[in-house]
Amino acid sequence: MNTVPEALRLINNLIRIGVVHELDAPSARVRVAIGDIVTDWLPWAVARAGADRSWWAPSEGEQVLVLSPGGDLAAGVVIGALYQSAHPAPAADRQVRRTVFANGTVIELDQESELLMVAHPGDVELAAAGNVSVEVGGDLTAEAGGTVIVRGAMVQLNP
Repeated sequence: MNTVPEALRLINNLIRIGVVHELDAPSARVRVAIGDIVTDWLPWAVARAGADRSWWAPSEGEQVLVLSPGGDLAAGVVIGALYQSAHPAPAADRQVRRTVFANGTVIELDQESELLMVAHPGDVELAAAGNVSVEVGGDLTAEAGGTVIVRGAMVQLNP
């Protein structure tokens, strides 16, 4: 038996670039197409997975990096995503942190100008079990295309 080709195959499979082929969201697993190969169901790495947890499922067609300990693709883990021509980087300024969602929502922080911008095409809801406080060091402008409703046991306006 010639072990050299098998050793080369395992080495080549240590780190592979592929595209998410299929998503099983309830199991937090994806299948990745790497050339003509489609992997078994693999977990993807997340920012947090302890008492604090984050959730952001990869999307089908997203280019990803697969790390396979020992070169075994069946034991692989999706460890990150890569920009590609179909899904390029959403910003080109190193001072900008921008997340763009498929529905058109954009969250952007420009560290140089210190502007935080959130743009969303739908409704926005803020819910808190306790108090909510808003402090503004400059002007506060609120515009509504419809009705403005303020409810409370006591409403106090100080001009």
